[in-house]
Amino acid sequence: MWVRPENLFRPCPDAEIDDASCGLQFPASATSEHRNWINAYYASSYGFWQSTHYPWTGLGYTYDWCNADTRVGASEYVVRADSIVEVTGKFERAIYCAP
Repeated sequence: MWVRPENLFRPCPDAEIDDASCGLQFPASATSEHRNWINAYYASSYGFWQSTHYPWTGLGYTYDWCNADTRVGASEYVVRADSIVEVTGKFERAIYCAP
């Protein structure tokens, strides 16, 4: 898929999309909008009042359930609301997870 970089952020304290890892703490540059989004997302995923918890690393990547060598999977990005997204391909799980 294609989306403008300014319409993306990482679902972790460090919202930057141009590096390979996410910090565990909010950087000084984190906006209040981003802090609020992360805190709300974390609460909706792991809040004690939730009967179902959703897996989320909070580190900007997914778990790789297909690979026995590493559990670090694809990077996670969030597309901002009202962004234009062009879907350029669709892959079956077996193809996406192939070594």
